[in-house]
Formats: sequence, structure tokens, C-alpha cells
Amino acid sequence: MELNEAWYHRLQENRKVIADQLDAMADALQDWDQGIRCMDRTERVLLAKIAFETRERGLDVKTDTCL
Repeated sequence: MELNEAWYHRLQENRKVIADQLDAMADALQDWDQGIRCMDRTERVLLAKIAFETRERGLDVKTDTCL
């Protein structure tokens, strides 16, 4: 029983760490989004590469930029 409880607590800690990381990433992306409303071609290409790599890793990314 103690072993199961230890694993349960470890799993809970890992879930919290992941949730905190996702919250931090969401905040960073929101700040980033506000800073990229109008960008030049080079910046748009870099953003497209980042979005592609992010989607390849299973995350959904939305980009709204000035063209």
C-alpha cells in the first residue's frame, strides 16, 4: 500500500509540474503573440518554422500576423 501511495504522490507532483510548465508556456505564447502582430518576412518565416515544429510535437498553434 505504501508503494502505491508513493507512486500516486509522485504522479501528482509530476502532473503539477507539467501543468505549471503549460501555464508558463501559455503566458509566453500570449506575450509573444502580442509582440508579433506586425512583422517582416524573415520573422514570419521563423515563426512558420516554429509553428511547424510545434505542431510536429503534437501541439496546436494559432498564428495571427500582419501580412
